[in-house]
Amino acid sequence: STTDQFSLQRDDIGSVSAMLALMVEGHQILVDALEMAMGTQLEWSLERTALLSQYERDRSRIQQREATDDMLRRHACNVRAVALEMEQQVSLARSDALVETERCNVANEKRATLQRQLDELTSEKRRLWHNATEQIQRWGQVMVTSVEESQRQPPPPPLVQPLMTSVGCSTDLKMIELEEWRQQKMNRRDEHRAARIQQQQQQQQQQQQQQQQQQQQKLEVAGLAVPRDDQSSEIPPPKQLVGSAPVVVSVDEDEEEDAESDDIVPDSTHNFEIVLRTDESFAMMTKDQWQHDGAATSCNQCGRAFDLLHRRHHCRRCGGVYCSKCAPKSALHGDVRICKGCTSGGSRRSSVVGKR
Repeated sequence: STTDQFSLQRDDIGSVSAMLALMVEGHQILVDALEMAMGTQLEWSLERTALLSQYERDRSRIQQREATDDMLRRHACNVRAVALEMEQQVSLARSDALVETERCNVANEKRATLQRQLDELTSEKRRLWHNATEQIQRWGQVMVTSVEESQRQPPPPPLVQPLMTSVGCSTDLKMIELEEWRQQKMNRRDEHRAARIQQQQQQQQQQQQQQQQQQQQKLEVAGLAVPRDDQSSEIPPPKQLVGSAPVVVSVDEDEEEDAESDDIVPDSTHNFEIVLRTDESFAMMTKDQWQHDGAATSCNQCGRAFDLLHRRHHCRRCGGVYCSKCAPKSALHGDVRICKGCTSGGSRRSSVVGKR
């Protein structure tokens, strides 16, 4: 029985050891599965970290691209505003060119009209001179023929004396008629010459008035005040050239030549010198003294709000912020912008200096 018990115990121990072996194998399998799961989880965490880093990089790139797009959009808006301003300047320059072209066309038409009138007067003068010469030659031939015929005739008898007296009277009448005709011709020519001289003087006066109006318009366009009406007596009269004497017409036997009167050129350069010296006397403000851009949301003069189309411009005199219309560029100041208030003030000062 002891042997049986011992064998039974040994069988139990074998079964227990087999069970333990099976449990160890199951545990090893579980450990391997756990290690495999942990490796898989680690791989997943690494992949997740890589995906998160890739996402952050892509997000930063997208933000950079959005910032670049915003900057390009703002730059495009600025370029569009500059293009619009340049287009306005080009349209203004084109309108000025059209005005100048119209003036040139009017001047050319006037010149062509005057040239045609001059050609007509010259042809009329030559025709009259030729007719007068032919008439004088014809009357001279008639006179020579009548004198030769009278010399060839024999002395008349006493009874024919009254007939010769009548022939002499007719010759004297012809001479008187010829002299009267020549006198009338000279009178008409003098009247025509006087009318032409008067017309030339009127044209010179009109040209002087047009030149004065053009100079006054140029001064007004440049923003310079010119005294009128009550101050016209204080402006010095325009100087005339030495050769602007009354027109003298000389007549030659072969051909007439009309002397042209010299042009009268007004000397108004002293006004420009006074204005330039007065404008140079005003000191320009530096950028440190300008009004800050952030403090000005609208034009200081017209109150227009600033945007992409209406940009800010600083006046170089007072330092204020204005729009392009209230602070334009002028030919007098070049590329520098001066507001209308400072320009009108400077023109008033220049007019006062001109008076002094």
